Formats: sequence, structure tokens, C-alpha cells
Amino acid sequence: MARDGFDYTDPWQPNDNPEFQSLEANVREVATTTADVRCKREVNLVGIWASVEAAYQERKIGENADALQNVKAAIRVMLGNAARITDGR
Repeated sequence: MARDGFDYTDPWQPNDNPEFQSLEANVREVATTTADVRCKREVNLVGIWASVEAAYQERKIGENADALQNVKAAIRVMLGNAARITDGR
């Protein structure tokens, strides 16, 4: 982004610019968006971000496996109860 003349400190900042809130994009907004997308593609931001987030989620799933199994069992019971009620049994 800096190469294109923009000074944002994080990847979300271009999305939060209050001057870009109208229904019609102005010249600066188009230039910002173009630079933002190009930069994200060049550094593979989405791929890296998704991989890191997935790794964090997998770790949390492992750390909380027992609790998640309990939730899964409770959901099965609720679904079974709902099926019995709606089937008229």
C-alpha cells in the first residue's frame, strides 16, 4: 500500500475510511481499493490469514475436545426430542 502512496497500519483500515461510505465510489476510493487488492494478492494475505486462523481453531478444538463432545451429545438429545415432538410420538 505504501508503494502506492497509502499509509494504513493494518489490513482492515482501508475498509473503515469514513470518506468511502457513499453509494458511489470516488476516484480515491477506487485507487485505494485497487492498491489494497493488489497488495493483499502480492503478499497472499488471505491465504496466510486463513491458514493461521485455521491452525488456531484446530488447537482450540483439541484443547476443548471433551467439552465439544458434551455439546455435540446435548444437541443430539435436543434434536431427538424435537423429532419425537414433531412426529407426534
